[in-house]
This record gives sequence, C-alpha cells and structure tokens, in this order.
Amino acid sequence: MVAAEPDILALCGTSHTLISALAVGDAVECPWVSLDGCSANGSSSPPPSSSGADSANATLVTPAAVALGAIPARRRYVPSPFSFVWLDYCGTLASRAGRQRQTDLRQLIERGLLCRRSVLAVTLTSRGSQPWYKDELVDTVVLLIVGAVARTPGVVVGAIDCCSYRIEGPHPPMYTILARLQPSEDPPPRAPDADAVPHPSIGDIPSNLRYTAGWRCADGTPNAPRRAPCQLLLASERMAQAFALAVATWIGSSDNGCPPRRARVLTLESKLAPVAGAVLAQCGVECVSTVVVDADQAAIATAVLNQAATTHAAGAQQSPLARVHVESHDRRGLRNFLERNGDRLAVGQVDAVWLGYERGKPRPTRELVACDGWTDLNHLLSTGALACEAGHTAVIGVMINADRTKLCWEAADVDWIVAGVRASTARHGLDATPVYVARCTIGSAQVAVVFRVSRARAVSAGTGADSAAPRTTTLPPLRGTPPTVSNWEEYRGWDSSRPKVPTTASDKHRRAAGPCGAILAQAGSKTLVLHEPGFFSALPTILATLGSDVTVDCCTDGDAVQLAELSLRCAELPGVQAHIDPPESAAEADALVLLTEGGVAAFARSWGKLLDAWGESVARESVAAARGSTPRNRVLAILVDCPKEGEVDALAARAGMIVVETHPIWCNSRQAVLGIAATLPLEETDCL
Repeated sequence: MVAAEPDILALCGTSHTLISALAVGDAVECPWVSLDGCSANGSSSPPPSSSGADSANATLVTPAAVALGAIPARRRYVPSPFSFVWLDYCGTLASRAGRQRQTDLRQLIERGLLCRRSVLAVTLTSRGSQPWYKDELVDTVVLLIVGAVARTPGVVVGAIDCCSYRIEGPHPPMYTILARLQPSEDPPPRAPDADAVPHPSIGDIPSNLRYTAGWRCADGTPNAPRRAPCQLLLASERMAQAFALAVATWIGSSDNGCPPRRARVLTLESKLAPVAGAVLAQCGVECVSTVVVDADQAAIATAVLNQAATTHAAGAQQSPLARVHVESHDRRGLRNFLERNGDRLAVGQVDAVWLGYERGKPRPTRELVACDGWTDLNHLLSTGALACEAGHTAVIGVMINADRTKLCWEAADVDWIVAGVRASTARHGLDATPVYVARCTIGSAQVAVVFRVSRARAVSAGTGADSAAPRTTTLPPLRGTPPTVSNWEEYRGWDSSRPKVPTTASDKHRRAAGPCGAILAQAGSKTLVLHEPGFFSALPTILATLGSDVTVDCCTDGDAVQLAELSLRCAELPGVQAHIDPPESAAEADALVLLTEGGVAAFARSWGKLLDAWGESVARESVAAARGSTPRNRVLAILVDCPKEGEVDALAARAGMIVVETHPIWCNSRQAVLGIAATLPLEETDCL
C-alpha cells in the first residue's frame, strides 16, 4: 500500500493504540494544525514549528511514535486534526472491546483530534449482544457522539446519517453511522424530509441496504422503541410487571397490620427503565430513583420516567406527583449512587430495590455460586437503607444474564441466586422469600427472581404465631399473557427442595464414569475423593463397581447449594461424606477423581492446591517404596474441557503422576478429555 501511494502513512498497530497515543500527544505540547489554517482550539495563530526545521521536515515527537514504533526514520509527520475518520470496527459496543470503542469515539471528539468541520464514520453490529429494540445500536452511537460534541466547545453536530445492510445467514445487520461536525457559528442544517433519499451520486442502492438521512433518535419519546421491541424488552417488561405487583402487594397495601405507604423505589437498569416505569404505572409511589450506568443514556431514562409519572398521576388523579430521580455512574453503578446519596437514603428510606444485570457478558457459574458476595446487594444491606423495621416488608428483585451451559442440574441458576440472596439478607437479620421466578433464553439465559423481605421471624411465646409473618404470603396472579420468548418459564414462588434433574451437560460425566470405575476396581481403591457437578453419574457408578466397603469424600468445590442437596442423599449412602472443600485427609486417599465443568484454568484455580498436596504425598510414598515399603496403586482421574496438547499431562505432573490413558468425550459440540494416571501399571480400559 505504501509503495503504491507514497503519501500514505501506514502504522502497525490498532486504532485504540493510535487514538490513545494521539490523545496523550494533544495533552502535551504537540503541533496540532487544522486544515483551514486554525489551530485545534479555533484560534488563528500559526502552528508551532519544530526546532531547527520547517514543518515539512519536522521530527515526530508524539507519543504515537513511541507507542506504535512504526514510522520509518526517513518519514516526518506533524500530527494534525483529521477531516475524515472511518472506524470500521464491525463489532459491538456491549463488551470489553466495545467499551474501548466508545472511548475511541469520545477521545476523537473531546481531545481535538477532529477538525471543526469534519466527518466521522463508524461501522458496528449488535452481534453477541441483545438489543432492547430495533436499531438500538444506532441510537446508542448517536447519543454518544452528540454527548461528546456537547462537551466540546465550538463544535456542533451538523447531521447524522445511517446505512445498514444484512449479510447472509442468521446475523444481525451491520450499521455504518456518519456524523458531520461543523463550527457552532455555522447556520444549523435544514432538517431532512421524512422521505429523504441519498444523493444521486450514490447510485443504485442494493436491495439489502437501508439508508436513512438525518437519523431520528429515540430521544426520550416512550413510544418510539415500542415500534419494534425485541425479545429482551418483552421479557423485561413481564418481569417488571411482577416486581411492581410485589411492591403493590406488600408495600402499597395494609399487609401485616401496617398502614399502606407510598413506596420509595431504587432501580439499577437500562435507559428504557421498564421496572421503574411499571412501578409508576401500577402502584402509588412516592419517589423512584433509577441508576443508569451509561451517562449518555440518562436523558432518555429521565424523559421516559417523567412522562410515565405524569401519565399515571393524571389517570389515577394522584397528588402529589411521584418524584423521579435519574443518575448515571460508571460500572460500579449502585455502590457509587449509594455513596453519593447517603444523606438522602438514610436508614429505612428504600422500600424496594431492583438490580438489573441483564446486559453484557453472561455471568459465569462461579459468580452465580458466590452471589452472596455481590457488591451492590451487600452494600445496600450494610447501609440499612432497606425499610424492614416496625413490621414493614420490603421487596428485592434481581435479573441476571447467566451462563446456562454449566449448570449442575436444571434451574440450578435460580437455586444459586435464591440461596445467595437469602444468605446475604440473613447476615443482616432479614428473611428473603422468593415470590416470583422467571427464566427464558435470549442469546443466553435470562433469570429474574423477586423476593419478599422482612425481619427474621420470631414466634410468639403465648400463641405460637409468627409475629413478623405478613398476612399475604404469595404473589397474586399476573395479568395478561407471558411474552413469546424462547424457553419462557415463570413461577409464583420457588421450591428449592424439588427433585433435581440432570442437564444434557452431565452426559460427559456419565460417559467418564465407566472408565473411572473400571480403573478404580483394578487398582483396588478403598478411599477416594470425588467431584462432579450434581453427583448424578460417577458417584452411583463407583459405588456399584467398588461395593459398600469403599469410603467416598464428595467435594462440591465451594458450592453450598450442592452441599445441601448432597448431604440429604449421603444420609442414605453409608461410607459417603459431603464436603464443601476437600478434607485434610484428601491428599492421602487412594484415588482422586475430579470430573469438572470447565477448562484447564478453572480446574487449576479450584484444585491446584489439592494436586500439589497429592504430589507431595506421592513423592513421600515413592521414597518409602525405594526403602522397601510395599507401594499402593494410587489413581488420578481428571476431566477438563477443550484442553490444549500437553495440558492434561501438566496437571497430572503437579500431582507427581504420569497420564497412562486418555479418553476424548464429545458433548454439546465441545470436546472434553478424561486423563487417567496411576502409580503402578494397569490394563487399559475401553468403557466409553
């Protein structure tokens, strides 16, 4: 490219590196010269020249040269604002890379990297993310650009156009957004007609391409996104309806002998605020505080909720009007809001709270298992802001974007959320009861749980009655029909003691159980440590193969929900003990069978210390065997997903053992590998 066009400056690096380096260069003393002869700040002073040379031969001293290291010594480059920038990302904004893309756009505009009269183009797609409504991605980009320009003096947005097209297959559309920037003193552009078409010079437009001149953003009109709502919005509105009904049932009524009160609601959700809107529309509300993480989207949430409050007040003849408060914060979200509004949210000042985590990357299993440590919920409970005193009942709602591929049994994600919230509230003397559960699949699993929260119950000594139990214990039926969403399920309440059903992912553990049982029988193992999600396959296979004289320590890898379930089953299985973590004697067992659900990194994080302790024990026995002691045959079985070559051997080496046989196992289009190691020779098994 450079050979064909000598005037091109080609840099080896990413646009993120270049833009960040140029932004730093703008902060230090670098010659930024606009194309119309003015400096980047709008003055007409001549550009500073490099010492001892004119601008054509200026030496590059910007941090970009240092960061990229790709400009030949014979080239000389004086950075200046760009008149045209096209960022062909072809990705989304709803990811870690997407947040970097947002930073790129803001830096280009706010750090003076664009001329006052320039064009900015960016190509994106919503692949991998779930939009609220059709073309939401374009609205997000438009609001981001408009917000950045508003913070940049002397520049305004002249026009924003959009071109979208679809590629073959079940893929979301690609969008190219073009924003024209102009000096603020220029006359405002004429608004395009509703039937505006591209300039004739564009030529014929392919049938799969849609061009929109003068993009009209859904800038606060509540009905705008309703024209084409997507599945996530439909599901969220149903879940929001259940939360609002719970608020009306236990806060807006005279339940438990307490007079009804106007609810004070706090929500952490997206710009359309479906939960806050449902609360305003369904029950008497004193105030609604909504936290929106993205600052550029806060204006939409404010407009949506103000109109909802006004509409409901007019229809219900309610006075005074419910107060609406919207704030935006960084990714720390609710914690920042609570810290900044501590004086306004004193003890007992929040009747209901909604924590919406439905966007972004699905929460992995390890986060769901440890959800009793979630920062937002625990910080809220520690402030005492939740109103549960004097017999009052509060409401907590949670919506999670969860990874459903590694569940130990069906609906385990709900069990983990219920157990985690109950454990968090119990630490503060509160009792949380699930009154509504909804599950569906929109790209990944979406799970919502609504809790009724009250002070821990005390039984009256005279009557034996529960002095704090509310009179209404179940959620009334919801009106309307459930949304047409994939795998939709909803329940009024939740039975954590139901019979557990294994998922399709447990098929690989069933197939690995055969070789493990055969090897253990050959080795004559009498004591072993076992881990498998759900304990549906390997545990019964091992007990059937080795007989009743074997001792099995089952470890749930820190999962209290599995521990509670396994403890009930172990009561009927002699010789089987349930542990949340490996017991101290685990390193001395005859066999170690670890059938995990995850890759090598997750395996090492959970079981690395046990492997090291096992290796020390094997080394001691090897020394003793060299001195004449009778060795025992010890067995190690490891099951991991998608290991690279040599990774299973490396895990066995940590335990001081060598893998003697491997079994590839395919399940749900993914390959897992079962590696078996033994200290003495064994016959190879073929039990898959």
